[in-house]
Amino acid sequence: MPLAVCFLAALTLIDHFNVSLLHPRLDPSLETFLGKRNSFEADLLESPKLSAQTAKLIVLLNGTKTLLTAESPTALDLQQGDRIRFSTRLKRPTHYQNPGGFDYRSYLERRGILLSGYVKEGDLDVLEKEKDRPGFVVRMIHRVRGGIGSLLAREIGGEEGGFLKALLTGDYSGLTPGLWEDFRRTGTAHLVAISGQHIGMIGVASFVVLFWLLKRSRRLLLTLSVRKAALILTIIPVIFYTLLAGSPPSAVRAAILSVLVVLAYLSGRDPDPLSALAAGAIIVPILDPSAPFSASFQLSFLAVLGILMFRRSDGGTATGQVVPEGPEDCLRTPQAVEFRRDRKESPGLLLRYIVNPFWMSLGATLATGPLVAYLFHKVSLSGLLTNAWAIPFSGLLLILGGVLVALAAILSPWASIILTPIGLLARVFLKLLHASSEYSWVVSFYPTEGELFLCLAGVALLAWIRRKPSDWRQVTACGGLLVVTAGFFVGIGPIHLPKNEFSVTFLDVGEGDAALVTTPSGKSLLIDGGGFLIPGPAAEREGRFDVGAEVVVPYLKRLGLRKIDAVLLSHPHPDHFGGLKAVFENFPVGEFWWSGDRFPDESFDRLIEGIESKKVAMKILKEDDRFGWDEGEVAVYYPDRIDSARKINDNSIVVRLDLGGKGILFPGDVEKIGERFLQETESQPVAILKIPHHGSRSSSSVPFIDWARPQFAVASLGDGNMFGFPHAGILERYELRGTQVYRTDRDGAVTFTWSRGFPRRPIVVLTTASGK
Repeated sequence: MPLAVCFLAALTLIDHFNVSLLHPRLDPSLETFLGKRNSFEADLLESPKLSAQTAKLIVLLNGTKTLLTAESPTALDLQQGDRIRFSTRLKRPTHYQNPGGFDYRSYLERRGILLSGYVKEGDLDVLEKEKDRPGFVVRMIHRVRGGIGSLLAREIGGEEGGFLKALLTGDYSGLTPGLWEDFRRTGTAHLVAISGQHIGMIGVASFVVLFWLLKRSRRLLLTLSVRKAALILTIIPVIFYTLLAGSPPSAVRAAILSVLVVLAYLSGRDPDPLSALAAGAIIVPILDPSAPFSASFQLSFLAVLGILMFRRSDGGTATGQVVPEGPEDCLRTPQAVEFRRDRKESPGLLLRYIVNPFWMSLGATLATGPLVAYLFHKVSLSGLLTNAWAIPFSGLLLILGGVLVALAAILSPWASIILTPIGLLARVFLKLLHASSEYSWVVSFYPTEGELFLCLAGVALLAWIRRKPSDWRQVTACGGLLVVTAGFFVGIGPIHLPKNEFSVTFLDVGEGDAALVTTPSGKSLLIDGGGFLIPGPAAEREGRFDVGAEVVVPYLKRLGLRKIDAVLLSHPHPDHFGGLKAVFENFPVGEFWWSGDRFPDESFDRLIEGIESKKVAMKILKEDDRFGWDEGEVAVYYPDRIDSARKINDNSIVVRLDLGGKGILFPGDVEKIGERFLQETESQPVAILKIPHHGSRSSSSVPFIDWARPQFAVASLGDGNMFGFPHAGILERYELRGTQVYRTDRDGAVTFTWSRGFPRRPIVVLTTASGK
């Protein structure tokens, strides 16, 4: 049985049996610190993962692995083994529990990381350098990586230096948001994600150099096989570059394949690429059990599998014993190494250098495309053309850059002159990339699990037809295109709009608010869009996680919505309007309902300007407004006017929807003033209530609860939020009055559905956390 079968079985079983053995427990002594700002001391377990604005630090805190996101990390010379002091609010990793959403917390738990925190600039100090001194190799790798980055920043700088640093060392701190966007739009982001392509180039280049050097010695030619010696020595730079790049799963997989190919050649065996790929799929999880759950691992193996299934065999027959002409001969089977194919039957230049690379690139693109769309929601249809020139160009930059950087390090007085050519080539590459980005064809795609499965089934069928199922191993590999990703989605059910029913879903957006109302006829109303209540100018929030783009929009797209009939903004606080910008950018919206109140921040100004530029009808709601909406009615209870003397929360729109005989009350973040106003109106019990102001003690007074008398109530909460919501006793007030309370930090998204007509059925409640 070939290892390919083991590969498929291993991936499926590992993903299916996602047991608690991979989820360590939190130290009880740390639970008292959750949600509170404190100072801590800890040891740095790994070298920082740098980006343009922040660094990811993994530290060991009281025996618990903790992920820190630190501002302005480049000013600190941090490395593995350092002991640091930092100030932060510890919490469990952010966890957005929405149907079909990515479970980031479980992903980190599989890596043993149970806590997270954000460290502001100035809140981190180094107490002791290399307290837990790492090994010699680790220290050397760190110094080499830091030296290359400093050299490129000093002698080249700008986007060119940042790009070359990412290409050579996997350090993305020099890549600007604009450059990242160019890579994404052109489908070439894999060029800076160290992968098998980079490892292969390093391996081939190293073999060429070593083979040439060893052949210079007459004694070596007479005493040993310089070809075998060069292959063995090639393993050293391959492993070194893998470590230099931070050992991502794709690079580790490629390094393992390289070693297996060399061992197969040395042992006189015919290497089977599928079996070598399967061996890598088994070895990588042994080294890192969390690897199979990462996008890097899945996309890397799917890409190689696609290449193997779509590549075309050269054909030819063995006619005589010859000496290999190049390194590519040494990567073929032993028979191909010892015997040259008949020149009359060898493939032509067109087949070898154009047709075959095209099919291999197409195979990788088709195999990974569905999963890329599922995970990242964007597909570059022009990526195949861009990659045709970008892959060889980046290969030239990788090899030439590595050689010139090594020379510049040795001949430091002439470093500027030595690095000039690679800097100019990098500039040309980035200009071409930017031009390709401007004319790229990018589509947004949000496939469900069923659509993903069908897409991969189609790809597998194409590969099967192309390869002709004469070899059962090829048939097994075709099935792998399905099984690899099918195992990934075990336990994640598809989501869809309820048929012939009314529904309201309170999304889990952390500390903000977002709810979607749909009707049997397909009408949709989005109430708020989530976000973060972060003080300070909008510039401080640039580049941070966008709840709208990453949580709200994917959920709406996966529901199959093509448009949104109306968007209601309860009040202009960032945790309510922050995600709406992405919503308006991704959907045509019929109407925008708001109070007319403004928030003194340029981010809110940009939102309103964007809505106006799209010519969306804007309706200001105020007290006593009543109008029909689809099969129901909208009634506005509050406010009578925008009063600048009141808090923004107390200017929140309080709106009641009556749909299918059920009343739903959305009071925004209204506080005491607004609640007293409501209590003076006639009481009309509601079926569903959005608990005002996230369970704050400034809201949900006893008279207000008695006025609303809800059957169900939902509190939108962030796990371990900085405000301490919900305050003690608030939710108990509802429960003591017979209200069934749900909270998004524990239950995830909460969906209420009910049918229209007679007899009326009770409301059905579904929570994401329970799946019931």
